[in-house]
Amino acid sequence: MSAENEQLVRTFLAGTNTLDEYLAFFADNCVYRVANQSNVIGKEALAQVAGRFRGSVQKVEHRIRQLWVMSDRVTCELEAIYTRKDGKTVSLPCLDIFTIESGKIRGLQIFADLSPVFKP
Repeated sequence: MSAENEQLVRTFLAGTNTLDEYLAFFADNCVYRVANQSNVIGKEALAQVAGRFRGSVQKVEHRIRQLWVMSDRVTCELEAIYTRKDGKTVSLPCLDIFTIESGKIRGLQIFADLSPVFKP
């Protein structure tokens, strides 16, 4: 199971072209949290949050530095590269903790300070 969970996370972090492709990775009852923001609970709420964020940047890329798999949990140290609408690129260190259930992301905690992405 852990090999499948690792592959799921690697595929997710490779990126998606559409919001629907992004949401397909998540369980309907997912819990999503970025930094000190409130939990986003459920796929419908995630669609709203992710849609707004995706609309605020041109592109998001991830470079995995290290990845650890522990049964249903995958922890990933990575560099997140954001291309803003003005073309400027911002790279940030990030730590993501995924909880996988039945081949879907049931929980995702993202530890990153995204404020540099939105600074002029």
